[in-house]
Amino acid sequence: MLCTRCVRSSPRPPIFFLTSRSFVTTQSLRDGTPRPPGEPAPLEPTPPRSALTADGKPRTMSGTPAGTVLKNINFLKNRLDPVAKDDMEYPDWLWSLLDKKSGGGGDSAAAGDAYSKSKKQRDLAKKQAENVARMEARNKDVRIPPHKQSIDLPFATVPDPTAPNSIIRSMAQPFTRVVSAIGALANRPSSVPGSRGLKPATVEIGRDVHVTPLEAQSARLEIRTALRKEQRKGILEKNFLSTLKG
Repeated sequence: MLCTRCVRSSPRPPIFFLTSRSFVTTQSLRDGTPRPPGEPAPLEPTPPRSALTADGKPRTMSGTPAGTVLKNINFLKNRLDPVAKDDMEYPDWLWSLLDKKSGGGGDSAAAGDAYSKSKKQRDLAKKQAENVARMEARNKDVRIPPHKQSIDLPFATVPDPTAPNSIIRSMAQPFTRVVSAIGALANRPSSVPGSRGLKPATVEIGRDVHVTPLEAQSARLEIRTALRKEQRKGILEKNFLSTLKG
């Protein structure tokens, strides 16, 4: 414990106050050449950099001012309605979500919908169906979608060369199975003697064709995607027909 008398009587060290000075070098104005006048300041403030796109054009702002309560869009239970923010607070990718992108995908914006509420989309879907029917009439080969064919899915007959512990199987004894090939029908004689009919051409996987694991996986993914698209179309058709009942 320190004694208060000893602390008071002890000599205190001098305290030095350090002050920092900033030195500014200015050019002397003693020469006789007049100084060129500067450009006048603009009356309107320049917009912030985030308000411009990459091309330098002004970004399309939203029609909802900041602070507006957005009603009837809250999907969280026991939560308040969201409040609109300032346009600068939203990310840049949000402004280009609704832009029409021209791509080679099947579900592009130009594709029509037969069960849409828009008459323009229904007419476009009708024209597309007529074009498909016209092309099928020219081509006599029967084309059945893969997910509607009663065929076996291709399986891997060759081990994956990239796998570290892949089993090397002899090519002389591959996995063999007779399946239907996806393609046109072949005019082959039927089992009944004296009669002929259209039968799908068959191929023997493992002997005629070898399949890698990646190819087998892609074939299953193709059928799964086709089934999901057909399911979505069925849901749209069901919803469209339910509106006609009322």
